[in-house]
Amino acid sequence: RVQYVVIKEKGVKARAELVYVYGAYGTVTPIDWPYESWYPLLSRKWAIVFAMVRGSGDDNEAWENIARRDNRHIVVDDFEAIIRDSQRKLRLGADKTVIYGRSAGGLPIGAIVSRFPHGELVGAAFTEVPYVDVLRTSTNRSLPLTVGEFKEFGNPKEKILNFKELLSVSPMNTLRVDGAPGVFVLSRVGLLDKQVFAYESFKWIQKLRGYISEANANDKDPKGKYVTFERNESHHYRPHRMP
Repeated sequence: RVQYVVIKEKGVKARAELVYVYGAYGTVTPIDWPYESWYPLLSRKWAIVFAMVRGSGDDNEAWENIARRDNRHIVVDDFEAIIRDSQRKLRLGADKTVIYGRSAGGLPIGAIVSRFPHGELVGAAFTEVPYVDVLRTSTNRSLPLTVGEFKEFGNPKEKILNFKELLSVSPMNTLRVDGAPGVFVLSRVGLLDKQVFAYESFKWIQKLRGYISEANANDKDPKGKYVTFERNESHHYRPHRMP
């Protein structure tokens, strides 16, 4: 059983939901996130759902360790299960469901978009500084955090099972040729980010729009896939920029 918390205004039937996920490093799910960040949605009759997936610090040590390295897909499986169950309880469809995650939480967000590219499960995804080019980044030891991340994501250059697992969940590697035509995606990045470089989102958003051929090379339609960037922000935005 994987737990989740639903927050909405008392007596309100939710008109839509935003489902939050992180699920990495044994980090506790922040249901105490600053209230002012969610109030604009709550006041419009939205529900905020916090997914306490395996890989998080919401239970014991075994809970956080079971989804590391060769079992990264567990985070994605748990997240999908929570989305489905919350939709059932709130009586909401895919078109009323938005998923959100930042940093390492961008992996399950991107993985869900890849699994259901035509909007079968969610209608929109919002990410901030998302870790989406996971396989390529994990094989590049020259990047500042790669070696330190082996405990969490594995070392795909030396262990074939780590390679196989990241290949199966890394958002950049799991998208189909036509991208994700049924999901609206917005990614927010900081151009000074040295933990998850902004280029990951730019690559991912382009791939989400679908394959570029000679026939459609001049097509400027963003296809509902956007990057917004903070020019002077790094991985952790300054507090006044968060809302």
